Amino acid sequence: MAHWDQNMGNGSVPQLQVAKRFFFEELKKYTNNFQKQIVLDLGGTLPTGQLIAIKRAQSDPMQGGLEFKTKIELLSWVHHKNLVNLLGFCFEQGEQMLVYEYIPNGTLMGSVLGKSRIKLDWMGRLKVTLGAAKGLVDLLEHTNPPIIHRDIKSNNILLDESFNAKVADFGLSRV
Repeated sequence: MAHWDQNMGNGSVPQLQVAKRFFFEELKKYTNNFQKQIVLDLGGTLPTGQLIAIKRAQSDPMQGGLEFKTKIELLSWVHHKNLVNLLGFCFEQGEQMLVYEYIPNGTLMGSVLGKSRIKLDWMGRLKVTLGAAKGLVDLLEHTNPPIIHRDIKSNNILLDESFNAKVADFGLSRV
């Protein structure tokens, strides 16, 4: 793993379960120079063919290096079929980026408002609601320490290829 700069106030190298450290130039290449996509800020493709979504920090990314390290450590341990999986991160060249699995069918909000090609009937909406609830229960009951999402809304519920709910955006989560 590349050097994690302790002089930047971000502590020691993160202890990760599954997540990988990506380098800025790698992600630039995988995303065609960070070309904007629809779902989760940026989309790209790894050399393995796996589609990814990248969430970039909006404001002063170097402020809060320790918080970023803590977030990636925590998210790297969280896995559930109704949660968007963290694949890796980038903490380089003034950037803080989280690399997630790509979820192809957009947000629940887009579906409900008719802004996407997805039209959910009542049974489909119930399936999504139950899936999102299962993901939130997993955060509270099966993580140590428990995680409270704090920003659950239809824009933070994504629909996978089988229209299963995947809770996303843990930016405001608290342990």
